[in-house]
Formats: sequence, C-alpha cells, structure tokens
Amino acid sequence: MMNNFNSIMDFLSNLKKKNSREWFNDHKEDFEQNRDAFLDFVANLITEIEAFDKDIIGVEPKKSMYRIYRDVRFSKDKTPYKTHFGAYICKGGRSSGNPGYYVHIEPGGNSIIGGGLYHPMPDVLAKIRQEIDYNGDKLVSLFKNKSFNQRMSLYQGDKLKRKPKGYDEDNLHIELLKLKSFLVVEEMSDEDILNSDYPEKVIAGFKEMLPFISFLNEGLS
Repeated sequence: MMNNFNSIMDFLSNLKKKNSREWFNDHKEDFEQNRDAFLDFVANLITEIEAFDKDIIGVEPKKSMYRIYRDVRFSKDKTPYKTHFGAYICKGGRSSGNPGYYVHIEPGGNSIIGGGLYHPMPDVLAKIRQEIDYNGDKLVSLFKNKSFNQRMSLYQGDKLKRKPKGYDEDNLHIELLKLKSFLVVEEMSDEDILNSDYPEKVIAGFKEMLPFISFLNEGLS
C-alpha cells in the first residue's frame, strides 16, 4: 500500500497546483486509479474497525468516501476540485448523521484523522448537550487520559460565545456545552502518510477515539 500512498500524495499535490477541469480531464485515469486505491484503504479500515466497533459492521466503503468535486455555488473559491481524499466511516454511511471516524489525506501537512460529529442537526445537538449535562465527567476523564491526550485534541473551531439556551453559565461543563461540533482530531504529517505503518497508526488512533464516539452514541440512544 505504501506505493499507493506515494501515488495518492503525488496526484493530490499536482491537483493542488493545477486545479482546473482541463488538467483534471487530462489526468482522469490517474485520478480513478488513486481514488480506487484510497477506496481500498477505506475498505481495509472498515474491516479493522469492525473488530472493535460493531456499529461499523456492513458499512460500505463507497458510502463512506466523499466526492472530489467541490460545490462552488456559494463559494468565493471557484476551484472545481478538492485537494484531498476523505472518508467518514459511520453506521448508515457518511450522510446518516451518526458519530463516526474520519480519515483525510492532503499533502502539505494537512492530513488528519478524526472522530465524532461535525455540525450535527439541532435535534442531535440537543441530545448530545443533554448527555454532557448529565454525564460530562466521563468526557473530562477521557480528555485527561494520558494515551488519549497524547494523540487527540478537541476541535473547537466553532463555538457559541454565550451559553446555549436552557443551561446556566455556571454549569460545570459550560465550555463543552458551547460546542457546535463534537470532534477529536489528530494531525498527520506527510511523513506519517508515507510511512509503512500509516494504516496501523490510523487504526490505533480510531481505537483511542472509541470511548468518545461511544459517549456520543449513548447520548443519541
């Protein structure tokens, strides 16, 4: 698989430099080969995750991988293609709204793995906040866990400036309750991607995320 990751990184690097329909159409076969290699990688990840998270059993790789085509209708950036390959592995596929595992390969030190929920729908958000209000100590304890803390960081890219409706400012977990996404993330360097142990590192990271994802699922059950 190492040669595939080299090829994937080379293709994405070139796509970032060129990013035009003309270039993409001229390299369509190259894209398809690298997309299929990434899809095989996702299929292998699913098989590995199934061993420790039964919710992932039967998830289809194609329903996990994101398309490379950008929606530019409401964006100032009109480049037509994403410069990464990404997949969100969760029960019911990437569009289900369920907590899951994310893998993102992008040259330039922009690769990550992640787990949780990004911008959940209002009803899901309300349930997660309720779970934090009731059992937030579980999360606090997890974030203090040494092995978890060494690898994962809590995504706080979007957060309420004030307390959410229905909660007091002096709530013990008010900063967690202000979150609009519930994600933990580990950054991956280009060297990580090209190292022979990259797939094992991804799976080890997903195992670290399991208690976090289980917490979210408990809130939704």
